[in-house]
Amino acid sequence: MIYAIDFDGTIYRDERLNKSIIDRIRELRAAGDKVFVHTSRRGKALANAKDILNGIELDGIVGGKFYADFYIDDRNMTIDDFLQTEEKRQMTPNTKVKLKNEMQIRALHVFAPEPENKRIESNYYVEGYAARYEPYVLYELEDGPVYERFERGCFDGCDMSDIIFQLNHQGTVMARQSNGSLIVEPDEIGLFTAADLGRTEAARRLYEEISTRMITKMSWGFIVGEYHYDSATRTIVHTKVKKIFDVSAVSIPANQNTEINARSWADGVIGAAARSEAELEDRRRRLRLKLQISN
Repeated sequence: MIYAIDFDGTIYRDERLNKSIIDRIRELRAAGDKVFVHTSRRGKALANAKDILNGIELDGIVGGKFYADFYIDDRNMTIDDFLQTEEKRQMTPNTKVKLKNEMQIRALHVFAPEPENKRIESNYYVEGYAARYEPYVLYELEDGPVYERFERGCFDGCDMSDIIFQLNHQGTVMARQSNGSLIVEPDEIGLFTAADLGRTEAARRLYEEISTRMITKMSWGFIVGEYHYDSATRTIVHTKVKKIFDVSAVSIPANQNTEINARSWADGVIGAAARSEAELEDRRRRLRLKLQISN
């Protein structure tokens, strides 16, 4: 996970550093998480902030905001939430809302036109793949595309408890796992989805739109788990998916909010990978210099 901690009023308040936050930073970094401090300070004020933070092991001090999984300030995750352990935070209602707000959405794949073998006996049956394992273009940059790929096995251990089926990820629930009207499971192709859309009038209307090909695509909402950026292939590779919230028929396969959601997250992943590579290269440079001096 990537944490972004606000400088003024959070880690630094009343002209002193918050020791509890510093202790928590050490715990998170020891567990493999990335922790950055961000600030709106510029010029001499930014230099002063860096002096104050000197000696604290961080992954960076950033002027302005950037992508992170969690923002610790007065408007997002509170200091109290941040200081709690991961297990305790997952139990609080506020954190559950924040977890929902971190949901990623991908709108990519089509419903199967006329499936031969129904997984659910219904006259209002639809099926398809919300996700597939092959790489695809997530978005385009001036110097070329950025790809995304979900590895086989990435859904092992994923929280798939009571996934729901909706239209455009909002409003009426058309089907759900808990009453047997929805199946969501990984197979050799990807994330297979099958639904009985005959339980309610709204669901039957949606079925008519799908069967007449007025709606052809589906998407899914999820929380990222483990992932890395392969710079050689420009691909974000998901090795673990943490949770799936819903699958959805989509009348607008790609929209601005979905694209911003995906791109903001992906830019953060690529940025973190670039910083890590730069740090690694710096260590290599210093090692080469040390070897030259010793020789």
